[in-house]
Amino acid sequence: MGPDTQVKTSTEKARIARAAGLVSAMTLVSRLLGLVREVVFAALIGAGYHSDAFKIGFRIPNLLRDLFAEGALSAAFVPTYARTQKVGGREAAFALANRVLTVLAVLLGSLILAAVVFAWPLVALLASGFDDVPGRPPSPSS
Repeated sequence: MGPDTQVKTSTEKARIARAAGLVSAMTLVSRLLGLVREVVFAALIGAGYHSDAFKIGFRIPNLLRDLFAEGALSAAFVPTYARTQKVGGREAAFALANRVLTVLAVLLGSLILAAVVFAWPLVALLASGFDDVPGRPPSPSS
């Protein structure tokens, strides 16, 4: 291993460390903004049917974000994309990203359509028992 290779390796390591630090910092900022959102939400809306509806409404999108944006898909996609770009070039990496995004669009579009069609059973499944909480006033619909 020559000195040029070692410099390149340390430069790459520094670049990777800087990118990882940036991702970590942005994750921290995101978490802090989420905390601010929750504090403002609690101060403005409080506990009740409106806050319950909001939380139930965001349960599925948050699950999808956890799975697709922060979960196994991104953990598997990033190394695959980097390897494809290194081996096949920028065009091959772009083609891979295009295929993955197309599959995700079809999959998530189908999931959204199914959620719209089966909205009532889905809400009953996710929000079952809200009216059964002792001390809670009756729902506005009753």
